[in-house]
Amino acid sequence: MNIHNPEINALITLLTDPDEVVYSHVSNKIHEYGIVMLPHLQSIKTNEIEEPQVVTRVQQLIHSLQVVALCNELQTWKNNPERTLLHGLYIISKYHNPTLDYNLVQHKAEKIRRLVWIELNNYQTSFEKLYVINNIFFKQLQFTGETLDYNKPASFSITNLLDTAKGNQVAFVQLYTVIAQLLDINIVPIKLPRQLILAYCSNMPNDNTINHHKQLKYFIDPLLGKIFTFEDLLVYFKTINVEPQVSYFKPINNIVLVATILNYTINCYDKVTQSEHVLALQKMLTVVS
Repeated sequence: MNIHNPEINALITLLTDPDEVVYSHVSNKIHEYGIVMLPHLQSIKTNEIEEPQVVTRVQQLIHSLQVVALCNELQTWKNNPERTLLHGLYIISKYHNPTLDYNLVQHKAEKIRRLVWIELNNYQTSFEKLYVINNIFFKQLQFTGETLDYNKPASFSITNLLDTAKGNQVAFVQLYTVIAQLLDINIVPIKLPRQLILAYCSNMPNDNTINHHKQLKYFIDPLLGKIFTFEDLLVYFKTINVEPQVSYFKPINNIVLVATILNYTINCYDKVTQSEHVLALQKMLTVVS
């Protein structure tokens, strides 16, 4: 949509109008124009504005339009039959870091892929391949695991793990899955009640679903890379008093994993005091649900 400079200047000027009715009209007009208004809003030097109300208005408009942009990106990603998991995770990571550079994220993931690839060969068993991955992650790159902390929304992001070499269970599931997909290794995410873990498949299904747990060779603790069995999982279900379901042993595809990460992130925010984050992330979740 084309916007003439006088229109832009008028809308930007009217942001300082104290009348809420006027601001409501301006806000609606800016949202009608959409994300093309983002560069103009971002060019406003808020540190030079004396009225806190105006600064808040600008920040809220920028945030709102950034969410619109992210929803558009997610929709494009979802509709792309050649979508990659890393790109989808990058898009949702931009919620916390709007200036995130995909090329940089891709470069970091590719560096890890190459480190693992160099150590792999066609004669290795699945256990040996997992050992190679774990050795690269936890010894060579010195990644460390952290407990889930819902006060740190960014800690659920793979990009935060790539930047800091620290991450929680959810972040490591993303990293394992991304590297496994880049190397065609049959490590897949599994969504259990209260847990997100990994499994090694004997054969990678085309639709990312498995009809029976026997097609899963073993399960993986994403924080340590340790292996555990189906019987171990039955003990876990008994501990949490949940009846095992066939659906719990079906690998989730890239779209579902991205939606799962968004759900984890939503749970980091208080639905009353931080409702703007909850609503924004729910909009993004709707796109991939």
